[in-house]
Amino acid sequence: MKNILRGLLFVSFFKISILGAMASDFPEVIISNFEGSYQGVSGEAFAERFSIAEEFDWRQVSFQVFKESTQMRFQGPEGEFVWEDVPTFLLELQKITWSGAQANSGASPNKVSLSLASFQGHHPQHTLKLTRFDLDCEDAQKSLIHSALESCIHRGRLSWKNLETSSQSSLKLFNDVLYPLSGSVQASQVKLEDLSLNIDQGRFNLAVKADLDIRLSLRANGRVSFVPGSSPQSGELTLRLDKVKAGFLNITGRVFSEIEKINHPQLRVARPYIYVTFP
Repeated sequence: MKNILRGLLFVSFFKISILGAMASDFPEVIISNFEGSYQGVSGEAFAERFSIAEEFDWRQVSFQVFKESTQMRFQGPEGEFVWEDVPTFLLELQKITWSGAQANSGASPNKVSLSLASFQGHHPQHTLKLTRFDLDCEDAQKSLIHSALESCIHRGRLSWKNLETSSQSSLKLFNDVLYPLSGSVQASQVKLEDLSLNIDQGRFNLAVKADLDIRLSLRANGRVSFVPGSSPQSGELTLRLDKVKAGFLNITGRVFSEIEKINHPQLRVARPYIYVTFP
């Protein structure tokens, strides 16, 4: 359950595993209309185009999907693609269905884009649904790029239409943060609608509508930076959270208090900063 909560907290700022695959001087990646599903440890997928740099360029390709320990393997008729270090909260889902996945990097200089029409994940104790996810990032100077993540911090736009989860830990988080605005939350799921995150040279503004039993407009702003490590996917993300508001109420302190309760070796809080380490 804590992994689902971490996923919800961090999804606004990075799709680190996917961006890691695009990292390091923006190799050309083109993925078109990628869709699929799996249940248990195997499933099927299809893409109109699946092209990764100079490694392969597959058209109208069908895959067998295998979930293996910390990775997912997509086996096609001409070879395979392995997604390593898949986030734990995704691996814990027993059934996943996705559609309309698109990815593009390298074709347009210094730009990365990701989009997803829909995603549904099911676990015996909770569900996770996401619709109309979009991410666009660009960096003004290619010579300064270490990874696609740095590009998103320079200038990035992230949005989704709707995210829903029935995770009890997420319900508790929102209840603790928004109380006494919301009172005792009786809703069976959390809905985060019309999220918009804009980053310009490290400054970010976030807006989202939270729907439990009542509807609240949440806004946050601050700064974000990333110091790369020795490998393309390692480093430390620093988030300075200046203000979080629910309607007219400042809830910054409540947000920090709840994040401080998350006991994870890669997460550290020193107000007003939040540090996330990628080994």
